Amino acid sequence: MAWRALWQLTMGESPELEDFLSPVTGSLVYFIVTMGTGVIFRVLNKQYSPAWCQQYIADFSATLEMCAYFFENNFIMKHYGAIWLFIAVVVQCLVANRTYFGASENPVKSFYDLCTNKISTKTAITKILVQTLAGATSYYFARMVWALDLVEDHRERYLETVCDTDLSVALTVGLTIELGATLIDTWLGLQTLVPQSFIDEVLKCSNGAFMIVMGMHLTGMYFNPAMAFGHMFGCRGTSAWEHFIVYWIGPFIGCYMALVFDNKLHIDEQTLISPLDLDIEEQTLISPLDLEEQTLISPRDFDIEEQTLISPLDLDNEEQTLISPLDFDIEEQISISPLDLDIEEQTSISPLDIEKQTLNSPLDLDIEEQTLMSPLDLDIEEQTLMLPLDLDIEEQTLISPLDLDIEEQTSISPLDLDP
Repeated sequence: MAWRALWQLTMGESPELEDFLSPVTGSLVYFIVTMGTGVIFRVLNKQYSPAWCQQYIADFSATLEMCAYFFENNFIMKHYGAIWLFIAVVVQCLVANRTYFGASENPVKSFYDLCTNKISTKTAITKILVQTLAGATSYYFARMVWALDLVEDHRERYLETVCDTDLSVALTVGLTIELGATLIDTWLGLQTLVPQSFIDEVLKCSNGAFMIVMGMHLTGMYFNPAMAFGHMFGCRGTSAWEHFIVYWIGPFIGCYMALVFDNKLHIDEQTLISPLDLDIEEQTLISPLDLEEQTLISPRDFDIEEQTLISPLDLDNEEQTLISPLDFDIEEQISISPLDLDIEEQTSISPLDIEKQTLNSPLDLDIEEQTLMSPLDLDIEEQTLMLPLDLDIEEQTLISPLDLDIEEQTSISPLDLDP
């Protein structure tokens, strides 16, 4: 039913046969109908389809929707040029990322999952066949929307009986273009370009849109075998074997090359919240220089697993205990810095008071009460600091803040050595 009949039913008057909507209005209606149909289809699939076939139905819907978009994108390019086509493709990708619910619209992604052992060979083949069927079905879906006769372009496409190939270059050139575009798109999708996820997403969508705009007149710039199959398989100017070489073998090789290239060059910009962030679940301190093994690089580093404060000074490796000119918790063998750590609670204690765990000075700590008594001395028996430098702890005597005999746990002064 054409839009004129619908208009007559609702408004009571019939427009002339040659009355059309504006191209932009026709395209908006096309996109809204296509997008709405896809979203509703996937929601119903998730609610009512058997679990074993949900992923295949979702892939079918996502592929059909994306392939249908690009029938209309030709009209965007025709009427409004490359800039508006670029914007339209970016918006379509952003919408798809939020409404596909994890579904895949490209056989290249199924091939990627197979190469990375995420799915079995049987599952990959099934998904690729389903996506190919969806690509072919997208033409008939587009024809249903064209049948509304919204704009003159839709009428022409609806009435056409033959199509011409989009491959306007030599076979080897076309193969190289589709291979290269798939390589770039797949490799870039494996990277994290910036910490902000939305900006990272926009950059990747913009890259794909730019390649489409630049290469549409050469091969159609599909880098999606299912889309190429639905748009131009059987069209005049390209045989079946040429079609499969350019639009199937090319993208699959490009995908595999992207995986190999990713092993050589991988970009992964981690998200940094602040210079001293703590990942609670992983018990990992995150600094501007992140390490993989739960270590913070900073003048006051903290080893979470050992519950030990690490400073840039000395470390007794056997006991995993810091010895520095600052204060030393004898019983726990834990270094205490101006921001001391309550070991049991794994909580930093600030100069403010917290019941008996109160620091009255940024230096010294009474071990039993966990309270700073004096900024100077600690008597070992009374657990009070006597001198700011030297500490006699049976054989664990610190003579100087510089040198330490690891085996004897005895500090060695630059002057004297007591064997």
